[in-house]
Amino acid sequence: MRAICRKALWIMTGICVVNAPAGRAESPATFEVASIKPSAPGGHGVQIQTTPGGRFVTKNVNMKFLIQFAYGVKGFQITGGPGWMNSDSYDIEAKPESEDHKVTEAELKLMVRALLTERFKLTLHHDTKEMPVYVLLAGKGGPKLHQIDGERGQMRMGRGLISAQKVTMAQLANSLANQLGRNVIDQTGLTGGFDFELKWTPDETQSFGPKEMMRGDGPPPGAPGLGGPPPSDPPGPSIFTALQEQLGLKLETQKGPSKSSS
Repeated sequence: MRAICRKALWIMTGICVVNAPAGRAESPATFEVASIKPSAPGGHGVQIQTTPGGRFVTKNVNMKFLIQFAYGVKGFQITGGPGWMNSDSYDIEAKPESEDHKVTEAELKLMVRALLTERFKLTLHHDTKEMPVYVLLAGKGGPKLHQIDGERGQMRMGRGLISAQKVTMAQLANSLANQLGRNVIDQTGLTGGFDFELKWTPDETQSFGPKEMMRGDGPPPGAPGLGGPPPSDPPGPSIFTALQEQLGLKLETQKGPSKSSS
């Protein structure tokens, strides 16, 4: 662990996390026991597991994704730090003193934050700046969606595919943000959950199989998520065209304030 901490201490001075949630008092809850080891070279399969009692287990997870999990941000909202933040992966097994009491998701994230601070000496700086965002709206002719009753939803994502059951528009906006590398704000006015399947042909700026999502990869410079115009249609429909044709929705570019941390 000593070598890991030295390297982490060096890079954490330059990290910026954009649009981080507003800070609040840290929970005193921490993991009683935590093992952090570099993942085996050439390991495949990224895993993260949590239990109601507060156990936190990862396999082949890099620092960038750990920051995403702990602070509730996306990969494109994190700037700064060297390349190893994306390339070096860790296996973590952490558990609280007792697993008899249910730990909420918010409490677990605070515990992971404390772990990153203690073991990796992570520090963040908060700031605010104007950044381009997409607004999700009803398209011409209105939405092509049917509301589905039910409390729980699920979403399956692959390259050029979002398959959803009982998913809200806020959840769709969050998924689109991951695809496009830019915040997406739901202004459809639609409530409740919906079943739908969205298919499009990704361009080179979109690499969103499960492995890429867990790595926290962001789009290259000039991609739509970094201020460039919506891409022209590839051989199949772009995500912009697919939203209009298949779901009756559209994305419009606006600017809005985003909080940042470094």
